[in-house]
Amino acid sequence: MSVMSRIQLAWGAGVGVTLAAVVAALLTPAQKPAAAEPAAQLPIGLQYVPADAAMFGHVDFKTLWKSPLGDTFRKLKMPAFEKLLEDLPATTGLTLEDLNSVTIFQPEFKGPQDIQRFGVIFTTSKPYNRNRVLAELENTPSAKTGKYENKDNVVRITQTDVGEDTIFADLSDDKRLVFAHNVKADPKADPNRAAGPHTPLFKQAAGATFLGGLNFANLPDELRRDDENVPPQMRAFLPISKAETLSLVGKLTGNELRLSVVVRSPTARHAGEVEKSLDLLRGLAKSGLTEIEKELKQAEADGDDMKAFRPLLTVAEKVLKSGKLATDDRTTTATLTVPADLPYNPLVEFVVSGKATRNIQDQNNLKQLGLSIHNYADQNNAMYPSYLVDKKGKPTLSWRVMMLPYVEHDALYKKFKLDEPWDSDHNLKVYKDNPMPPVFLYPGDKVEEKKTRYRVFTGNGAGWDATGVLKFPAAFPDGLSITVAIVTAETAVPWTKPDELPFDPEKPLGKLLHFRGDRTNVCLFDGSVRAVNKKVSEKTLKAAITRAGGEVIGDDW
Repeated sequence: MSVMSRIQLAWGAGVGVTLAAVVAALLTPAQKPAAAEPAAQLPIGLQYVPADAAMFGHVDFKTLWKSPLGDTFRKLKMPAFEKLLEDLPATTGLTLEDLNSVTIFQPEFKGPQDIQRFGVIFTTSKPYNRNRVLAELENTPSAKTGKYENKDNVVRITQTDVGEDTIFADLSDDKRLVFAHNVKADPKADPNRAAGPHTPLFKQAAGATFLGGLNFANLPDELRRDDENVPPQMRAFLPISKAETLSLVGKLTGNELRLSVVVRSPTARHAGEVEKSLDLLRGLAKSGLTEIEKELKQAEADGDDMKAFRPLLTVAEKVLKSGKLATDDRTTTATLTVPADLPYNPLVEFVVSGKATRNIQDQNNLKQLGLSIHNYADQNNAMYPSYLVDKKGKPTLSWRVMMLPYVEHDALYKKFKLDEPWDSDHNLKVYKDNPMPPVFLYPGDKVEEKKTRYRVFTGNGAGWDATGVLKFPAAFPDGLSITVAIVTAETAVPWTKPDELPFDPEKPLGKLLHFRGDRTNVCLFDGSVRAVNKKVSEKTLKAAITRAGGEVIGDDW
């Protein structure tokens, strides 16, 4: 992986961590912090950050790495992280222990065209291997196809045949690496730059483990719009995005991490509205913790290991109970203190590894299947048939086989003979010799059985039939968002077998659906996934199955 690829990954991760911390702090406000003393001089990384940058983050990496939080990452057992630890010395001659600070900034972010405009500054405790870094830069695809310049260890790579694309790297100081991508002005350290929206935050750098800031004036205008297109549930939070800046300060003190978020408003009246928005977020956070507790209990009942979440949930509940907000003139402040020595690493491994609870995996499977319906319809202007038929009209293979090219299994699709039954000698051999695509596996079922619970209702007004001529979405006047597309059936069937759920509005449905606890997930024809309670009436369920019945969906849906 090239240097710039690593930097771009670091940028994405840095923004994600910074914003996640901002959101966490906003959701869990506590007491107002004491005013920080201005620093005598800015850390060198912050001297590169424009005072009006759209967003920035600065981390005292050495302090963080030596802390209990750093210990969490040092203990991570993940191939991607271990690979990073191997690649860093080969690229720079350094280890993570040699990093002093990391600073990331984005001058402006008014739209998607600005997503690749950023700067990154690393400071180190010992000289890095300049020749290795230069060699990496010189071997990037951009350097080979564009113009490469190196003047006194300041590198510029430009490509003019693909529009604006400029890589800037300042390696003139052997303990400081400065990279920038498509930044209009070359980043330069300037401790005496003109004041701007982030200047008050810069002054809190002394003793801070990390700083982060958002300047709403240089963020997309859509964040501050207030018209009929803004969902009603979002209007209560508009005061936050209509503020001037949002700042985050984190300080490690012993085994505690103290976070404070400060929202600077244009007027004192607006600051009062910001406080109301934050108070509403706090209430939503309390409700959210209640829902998380329910999810944990259900996941544990399903057999998922949720031990990593328990201590964190307990801490979050305590912080919310003690949280307070404070507004002083134009400034609204929220703070919280969280333990830095909790066993976070099982949680981090759980999240980063892409693992999920059975319920979340079930939802993800159904979403992927729902998306394939739309992809198929875009190309064929029609719905999938519920099963394929031979020349005599006899069923051969399930819709799931038809779906293979749309769920990244085109090679497997080409192995089947579509005009032969699912259990013909040829097709049965394909079935036995190849694993079932994971998207068809209901979480908790045995993969080696190659059976699926993801089935569909077909015939008599349901959303699937064997003709394959139902126009999409024209044949669904009831509405895609309230019509059932795919369900989790009580009985699993071989995934290639054309065995679905016949629908007859005049007959009882019976126990066709599989419930985990008191709910089952269903995929709707708009691609969304909905949890349906076990107490749903048969009348409501039948109304949701039909695509053009004109029924009114019950309140129990």
